[in-house]
Amino acid sequence: MYDNYTELIADGLTRGVTLRDAYILVLREPSRNAIFPVLISETDFQTLKDAMTKGDFTASRLMTALARKMEMIVLGVRLLPPQSGRTQALIDFERYGELLTLETDIAAAVVAAMENHVSIWIKDEQFSRQNQMPHDEGAMALPIGGMNDLLLTDVMQAAVEQDNFELAQMIRDELTLRQRNNDTTAEAH
Repeated sequence: MYDNYTELIADGLTRGVTLRDAYILVLREPSRNAIFPVLISETDFQTLKDAMTKGDFTASRLMTALARKMEMIVLGVRLLPPQSGRTQALIDFERYGELLTLETDIAAAVVAAMENHVSIWIKDEQFSRQNQMPHDEGAMALPIGGMNDLLLTDVMQAAVEQDNFELAQMIRDELTLRQRNNDTTAEAH
């Protein structure tokens, strides 16, 4: 089922040094020790911190209890590519040989993975693409799509201050695209 996926485990949490509003879930690929950072919200950061440090699985406890009651087994969690600053995940269940999938926020999915002792998976191509991004020692490369608008604005300002106009333009283009998508969505409703 997880062919063409890379296995990850939750390794820790960190916060941006330059960008203090950047909360990061650090996932690690066990066999190579390669890391895969994921931007998360401050609320998700706290939820994951409680699960990692206190064993507090409140974020997934009800879902797990209901799944067990319905004789569903948690198989694993798959991360979806970030869109407009949010990373969602799929929780895979098996019930009588049938695969059932639930889409949820990343914190609930990772807490479910920890509570049920299952792996977190990401498509090989997404893992490779992010690990090929250049980064300085002690820094983490993060995809633009995984950053929220506020963080993108902060990064754009920092890029301009550092005369990195190519990066500033890429970020401006991403913000413009998001605004267009939001306008189109609002018109459809």
